Amino acid sequence: GRIFVTSGKDGKSSTAQLMDYAREIGRNRGDLYEIAVWEESVKASGNRLNYVQAVHQESDVVPENVDAIRAMLELADREDSISRTDRFLGIKGGMH
Repeated sequence: GRIFVTSGKDGKSSTAQLMDYAREIGRNRGDLYEIAVWEESVKASGNRLNYVQAVHQESDVVPENVDAIRAMLELADREDSISRTDRFLGIKGGMH
């Protein structure tokens, strides 16, 4: 879960509102570790998928870097590292 689906109907129709949301849930500096995808933007046509996403480029790399360090030092396997990092950073994925 480092992707979450959101909606403009929930008051998150812009990246500024996503940053406000990150602060509201207690993230340091408004960090948004997950990639946000707007539910109403997801469209499939034949073999083509289109969607609108928001990437907070300063913070989306944080969990990946933590997992990479653990992997390089052989401190945890992939699933354990992801689980530990997500738990520590409060990453839930899914619908927000």
